[in-house]
Amino acid sequence: MIRDTSRFLTWAMAADRGLARIPTRRSDDGGFSALMRRPAARLMASHWWHRAVDRAGEAFGR
Repeated sequence: MIRDTSRFLTWAMAADRGLARIPTRRSDDGGFSALMRRPAARLMASHWWHRAVDRAGEAFGR
């Protein structure tokens, strides 16, 4: 699982894949906690992950 995650992150960061960036900062420093309080935020996050995993699967032939 660690190897697959590493491959995915390397692939995702290597070029503009049309995926939204994952915030890495605390919410009080521009992170995404405020976004997650909005209506449909969890649906948006789920959509992002499904899209990212589908694209990674295409890239890695899965």
